[in-house]
Amino acid sequence: MQGVPPVGYIRGDDKKLVIVESEANLVRQIFNYAENGNGIPTIVRKLTGQKTRTGKAFTLTSINTILKNETYTGRII
Repeated sequence: MQGVPPVGYIRGDDKKLVIVESEANLVRQIFNYAENGNGIPTIVRKLTGQKTRTGKAFTLTSINTILKNETYTGRII
C-alpha cells in the first residue's frame, strides 16, 4: 500500500493496511447511514461534531470519497 491510507486504516510495518478500530467504527456508521437510505448531505449533518483524521469536519466530498472507495469492499487497487 502506497500513499495515505483511507480512513479506518494505517500502514503497518509490512506496508499492509491495518484497521484502526476507532476510525473503522465511524466508517461503519457512515456506511450504515447510506444503507438505510440517507443521502450524503444527511450523513454530513448526522456526523456534526465528528472530525476527520486531520481534525476537520466531514464534508460532502469526504463522505462521497469514503462511500466510493473500493478498499472498504476488501479489494486493494
